[in-house]
Amino acid sequence: MDYVMERVSRKVGTQVGQLTFTDNDYADDIALLVDTQESFRTTLTAMDEEASKFGLQVSWTKTKLQNLGSRSMSLPIIVDGNTVDSVKEFTYLGSIESSFSNSGPEYIRRIRLVASAMKRLDCIWSQSKLNIATKLRIYSTCVLSILLYGFET
Repeated sequence: MDYVMERVSRKVGTQVGQLTFTDNDYADDIALLVDTQESFRTTLTAMDEEASKFGLQVSWTKTKLQNLGSRSMSLPIIVDGNTVDSVKEFTYLGSIESSFSNSGPEYIRRIRLVASAMKRLDCIWSQSKLNIATKLRIYSTCVLSILLYGFET
């Protein structure tokens, strides 16, 4: 997959200062970065062509377009007869990515996950035989890790 992405990234990218960012990929999850709406079709076509050389197929039902920033998205585009819809947010590697440069939905989701974990551990919190140090270690391991997972990204 790295070879395919290397070939596709020669044709795409968005410029930030003197750096060009092309893609973000992990296993078979890929986020291609482009700076114009006209580049969407070209980029996806290049991805499809390069992947097909190795017998790989783009999952068009999972492929989505997302515009980051204030500009509105155009109508869905069609690549090789497949319609690619645009979305305002999606989940990438377990985190909600929003078009509005807003982490609010992700924070709310994480807080809900933590509240659920805390509730499942009610039997631990009510144990009088466990000291506070043990409960804090359980909290750090089972609750705090849920809240902080992936926040560095």
